[in-house]
This record gives sequence, structure tokens and C-alpha cells, in this order.
Amino acid sequence: MSLTLEKTKTENPNVSILGLQLLLSYMYTDCSEQLEAVGSPTNPDHLVQTIEKISAIFEHIKRGYMSQVEILCQVLPDILNDFFSPADILTKVISEFLSPQQPHPQLLSKVVFRVFERAIEEKQLPLLQDWVVFSLSNFTQSLSVGMATWCLTCFFISASSNEWLRLFFPYVQTRVGRYEYEDRKMLCIAGADFYKNLTNQNQKDTFIENFRKIKEQPDTLFTDLLSSL
Repeated sequence: MSLTLEKTKTENPNVSILGLQLLLSYMYTDCSEQLEAVGSPTNPDHLVQTIEKISAIFEHIKRGYMSQVEILCQVLPDILNDFFSPADILTKVISEFLSPQQPHPQLLSKVVFRVFERAIEEKQLPLLQDWVVFSLSNFTQSLSVGMATWCLTCFFISASSNEWLRLFFPYVQTRVGRYEYEDRKMLCIAGADFYKNLTNQNQKDTFIENFRKIKEQPDTLFTDLLSSL
């Protein structure tokens, strides 16, 4: 197994993609009994080991060739769905998406969308809402205005059960880093929908408080967002 992980890290693309193929084969073979036992509790030790293997895939996404990265991001949601519940993998997926070293946020945004989609299907919407609400400061303080606008819109739409709004996600994907009128408008629409569907008052208070802290900054988009609630 250690040799396989080392192959995924090599700079030779032919060797590294072979390493990824071996890694996935090993994972599915090693976890075959667990995959067949639907509904069985997750073994914590096994979970840690599997996340370590998934981390090798995320590392390859950061430094791989675009053609490889596009394929990996297409199949990654299904791989995550096979091995993890949304609650088990949510933090890992989000941290990779928001990583300053992440060169492919546009491709990873679809992975985020699919993980959120599964959580909604499994009635875990409150979990998503909690995560987004209590992580808002990460978006508003550490990202440029354009990236904050785009990331927040992606998260608000991904965490929405509004089918009409979710249909706009492929278009929002293409607007990465943009800060034009339509981007600000979409943020207000998605943010208002997210706020309206929060499940408790504490979430709503925290949502508003996070944006009020920076509302007075000049030329801030969050003034418009708060006005749209």
C-alpha cells in the first residue's frame, strides 16, 4: 500500500495515474465487505485510513495535469459516496475546496455540490446549514471579494433544496472569481433563499451577525445581501 501511495506522488504522469488506479483498486477490494453492509456503523480506525487514501487523490488534483484532474473530479463524488457518509467527509471536501493551494476550485465546486446533494437526500440539511453558517467568517475574511462572492454563492446554492435555484449551479460555476452585477445579484438571491430556509433562530442570528461585522466596510457586497433578506 505504501508503494502505491508513493506512485501517486511521482512527477511522471503515466506512473502517477497508474498509482491512482492501483489505489482505487486496493480501496474497493479492501472495503468490499463494508460496501456491501449497507447501514453498518463506521469503524473509526478504518475511516481514518480511508480518508488518508482519499487525501492522495486530492493531492493529485492539486498538481495533476488538467485532463487527469477533470476526470478525477467527475468520478470523485461517486467514490466519496461509496466510502463515506456526507457527515464523515464534508470537512475534508470543504477544506480542499477552500485551500489557498487549490488551483482548481471550479472543478472541485461540483464535488462540493454533489456531496451537499447527497446530504440533502439523506435528510442532513441541518448539518449543512450549521456548517455554512458557522464558517461564514472564513469566506468574508480570508478571500478576495470576487472569490468570496463566488464561493458563498456556490455554498448557498449547494445547500439549497430549491430545485429552480440548483439549476443555475452550472452557470455559477463558470463565474469563478467574478464580481459583476449578475454575480452580486445571484449572491443576494441564493443568500436570501439560504437564510429563509434556516431551521432555527440561532442560525439566523449568527448568519446576520457575521455579515454585520463587515457591513460598514466601503464598497462591500454584503450590505446588499443583508438588505435582500
